[in-house]
Amino acid sequence: MTPTRSYHEAAMPGDKDQSTATLAWTNLPLKGRRGTVIFLAVLLPVLAALVYHESHNAFAALLAVAFVAVVITPAVLPTTYTLDAEGVTVRHIGKTVSHPWSACKRLIVDVDVIVLSPFPKASFLDSFRGVYLRFNRGQETIREEAMQFALARMPRCHGTARET
Repeated sequence: MTPTRSYHEAAMPGDKDQSTATLAWTNLPLKGRRGTVIFLAVLLPVLAALVYHESHNAFAALLAVAFVAVVITPAVLPTTYTLDAEGVTVRHIGKTVSHPWSACKRLIVDVDVIVLSPFPKASFLDSFRGVYLRFNRGQETIREEAMQFALARMPRCHGTARET
């Protein structure tokens, strides 16, 4: 499965009729990160062995591995993002969450992520309440299109902050 960029309707983000424009892509967090895949492949069995060694309980070892696997799923499994006239939709492991454009007050742009913040000014809560739109390496054009798409639809947007 490769990251895709698609416009599901005839209108593009720059068109006058933006009500039908849709931008969608899939983020594959482990694509091109062989070291991370190897680390995770080694980490889970080692964790199971350590927990079993300390507790002598196979159930506890399986429970520890299951807990870690659930915690790291956002960092390893694909996430699909859809931007349309209504807002942002994030689909991850059968869970779909929609965020309307009216809830987004500020846009923060970084190298591989765009954060749609509900706060008009910088806040320490941005990382907890913001919507993260993640991009793979090599998806710079999709990131730029998503930024322009969001800026065109966000009410009262207080600009972008480029962080490195």
